[in-house]
Amino acid sequence: SDSDGTIVSYSWSQTAGTSVMLTSTDSAATSFTSPAVDADETLTFELTVTDDDGATDSDTVSITVRSAVVENSSPTVNAGIDQSVDEFSTVTLNGSATDSDGSIVSYQWTQLSGGSVVLSNADSDSASFTAPDVISSENLTFQLTVTDDNGATGVDSVTVTINPVSTNTPPTADAGGNQAVVAGATVTLDGSNSTDTETTNLDFSWTQTSGSMVTLSSTDQAIVTFSAPNSSETLSFELTVTDEEGISSEDTVIVTVQAAITEKINDTGVTFCGDYDSAGGAGGSNSEDCADTISSNGFPIPDGQDAGYGRDKTANDDSDGHAGFSFTKLDSDGNPLPANAMEWSCVKDNVTGLIWEVKTDDDGLRDKDNKYTWYNSDTSTNGGSVGTLDGGICPDEGSCDTESYINAVNDLGLCGENGWRLPSKNELLSLLNYEKLSAPDYGMDTRYFPYHSDSYWTSTPVSDVFYDDHAWVIKFPIGYGLKKSKGDWAFGRARLVRTP
Repeated sequence: SDSDGTIVSYSWSQTAGTSVMLTSTDSAATSFTSPAVDADETLTFELTVTDDDGATDSDTVSITVRSAVVENSSPTVNAGIDQSVDEFSTVTLNGSATDSDGSIVSYQWTQLSGGSVVLSNADSDSASFTAPDVISSENLTFQLTVTDDNGATGVDSVTVTINPVSTNTPPTADAGGNQAVVAGATVTLDGSNSTDTETTNLDFSWTQTSGSMVTLSSTDQAIVTFSAPNSSETLSFELTVTDEEGISSEDTVIVTVQAAITEKINDTGVTFCGDYDSAGGAGGSNSEDCADTISSNGFPIPDGQDAGYGRDKTANDDSDGHAGFSFTKLDSDGNPLPANAMEWSCVKDNVTGLIWEVKTDDDGLRDKDNKYTWYNSDTSTNGGSVGTLDGGICPDEGSCDTESYINAVNDLGLCGENGWRLPSKNELLSLLNYEKLSAPDYGMDTRYFPYHSDSYWTSTPVSDVFYDDHAWVIKFPIGYGLKKSKGDWAFGRARLVRTP
């Protein structure tokens, strides 16, 4: 009402409670449908009126909406009776359910335990699956969940026992024959000859068990490949084959890798040819002129001999090394010296590029007569055996092993550098001049290596499993390597090398 005028407009708005839809917001009377609530709730509404002079006034009204929740009963579920079946058979799960105050709207089967299976029609009252392959009896448990039209659920479970029907014979793994390959080669491991008397469906698993780790093209295929590492070593791989019942067997294959020779090497230094005693007698000679066809003994001199090829023929001038060898003397700071220099500390091999230690004859650290036991604490390069620590004879008591000697020379900064190390077998062989094996040279050009002994350690351990505590020694007077115990100091001299 308005005491001095008339009401010209009404405006309803809701200020509290669950939001509802008013039938009208600008009339004196309005209405709404009370909302569904879980508990009693108060809804508040405000009415604002405006008179003919623009004055307004407001009032509120509260409506209490009472809960009308009706308790819903959960459905009753029966997942069926427990079963006992044979492996590989088809199993049917028969469920049922009732609802006292409504209807069933959904079914859902799930597996609770046991070896996983694939359920068909898992969203119906009747599901099925194929019994898995088992080694011994195994229980599988399944749960049926049903939902009624008011969202209430009920559950029940059933157990199915799977029984094996036969005795399984283990498969036979065949990793293939042992192989010998060169570094960098593509190696194929073939396990396709593995067999099983009951099935051809085998699972394969390859595992590397020794040697430098390589990358297999696959680990779960019958045939796999890898690239051989660039090192001389033995790799082993184990193949495990598993049948459908989980029974496995293993086999091992060994791959022996021979490192490729990638470094530059010297020629042999041999400048003479041998003749051929066709009668098989003792009249042959290895000091014939290769330009001749008949020796002084009347025997033929065959073509194609070593002296007819390579640097020992094309660079046979002896100006900086005998018959194709080429050396440069270096002073204590590593600077080059003329070939006629009377004092020098190191020698550079101009063919291989390697820089070599020159031994002394002063009873000091680098004396030619010092002897060492072979020792290498680096497990990645010592061939599985560190060797013998401090077992030699040298002036530096307590440090008469190769690793200690290497450290001492590097601390000294020989020829202005460190990085000195034992040469590999092939590196040390590259110094060997086969035309100078006898005294006094013993296989070396003594114009550049004046203090020389007959044998030296190499850094190369013996890869043979029966000699894992041995390393290679180069015996210069006989022109090839020998396997020596790492603790055998009698042959254990050391001439160090450095890669520029």
